[in-house]
Amino acid sequence: MNDFERQLREAMRTAVADAQPPPSVMESVRRRYWRRRIWLAAASVVAVAMLVAVVPVAGAVGGGGGRPAHGRISGAPLFPGGGRLLLDRQGALEWLYPHGRTVRLASGFAGATLAGGKLLAWKHANPPGASRFLPHGCFDPDCTRIHDLSYYTMNLDGSDARLILPAESPVGNIAFQYQDAQLSPDGSRLAYTSQELRNGTRNIFLEARELWSLDLATGQKTDLGPASTPFTWKDNATILADSADGRSIQQIDARDGTRTTYLTVDDPSLIHAYERARPGSGHPSFVGLGGWSPGASALAVTLDGRTRLGSNTGRPAEILMARGQVLAFSVGSSAWIAVTMKWGPNGVFLLDSQAQQPCTPGTQVMYAGTVHSDRLSRAQTIQESWNASAVNPAGTVIALAQPGFIDFVPVPSPACHAAGKCLRFEEKQLLGPLLPGRAMLLAWDRG
Repeated sequence: MNDFERQLREAMRTAVADAQPPPSVMESVRRRYWRRRIWLAAASVVAVAMLVAVVPVAGAVGGGGGRPAHGRISGAPLFPGGGRLLLDRQGALEWLYPHGRTVRLASGFAGATLAGGKLLAWKHANPPGASRFLPHGCFDPDCTRIHDLSYYTMNLDGSDARLILPAESPVGNIAFQYQDAQLSPDGSRLAYTSQELRNGTRNIFLEARELWSLDLATGQKTDLGPASTPFTWKDNATILADSADGRSIQQIDARDGTRTTYLTVDDPSLIHAYERARPGSGHPSFVGLGGWSPGASALAVTLDGRTRLGSNTGRPAEILMARGQVLAFSVGSSAWIAVTMKWGPNGVFLLDSQAQQPCTPGTQVMYAGTVHSDRLSRAQTIQESWNASAVNPAGTVIALAQPGFIDFVPVPSPACHAAGKCLRFEEKQLLGPLLPGRAMLLAWDRG
């Protein structure tokens, strides 16, 4: 037994006997107690410092793609539906996760889409000589960017960025404008339109557009003939597109440009479907491509009684052809309605309806439907207009966006039944620090 232990035992014995311990003994006990507290406090500071240093490293490793992650992580999710949102934050492509973490992929891009397990992104290349194609009377520098888009592919984490379709510099008074680029479902080919621009003394003259296919493995380009938009990939080697006269849907072989008629406006099943959707409107005279869903093997087309899409005399209807069924949907009763379709998972789709007056955009209404039902349901939206939409990977939540905000609403019944569940929540809006300036929604991915 050392001296300290002997003194401590003596102090305890004295305390039991109601005696006051000697001052020297109590002072020794106090000093030893405070030395231990100081040591524990120092050890705690070191442990906290190590934790602060480790957490950012762990977040960066778990962020995907090896790019540093940043942003705040809070307890409550920023948005419902899970997955991750692809944003264009003033030229920077970023993933935003439900708990606030953001991961930057690339900078300097004007937009991007998801296809074939990759990102297809584009930027303004602004090649030398572009200013010679400034339209007469236009003083906005962006007017020089009517023909200078370059297209890139990259992995979903931003790695392996490849320039696959560079913008061409003007030659003399001729330039080419590349637009509407789409990757095939497996990411092996790129389809795009090319338009020749001729610069006159006062105006730019636009020549006919051509549809092209680019084999990304070999770099070989194939001219597929006159371009009609919209067009979409049906499979990895086949493209569907409108005909020039608006009376049929054409099927185009992306390897050699061979064209066959896939569907005509005179198809009896289309005529009967249009009569169901728009009783008393007569036979349709126009058919336009609405979209193709590879997962659901479903084709959507727009039928109308007008001779050409854009006049204000018709009554459009959306027709869905899937698994031998022909479903007919009509939205609104206005004489002039613009209808845009967007596909989601599990055969869910959105119909964005906008009643218009000439030169004046009207209030938008969003409907949701599914290939399993002939019923449309209106989504209860917060805003009256938006310019981007997406469905979450589970098929239960709709995102509607304008630059600077994103609204989230449930997919209504019966469309949500395809997901096996329907969510119920108050409309939620995402804005503020996480969406500064003109941050814009591009896509919704599983993550």
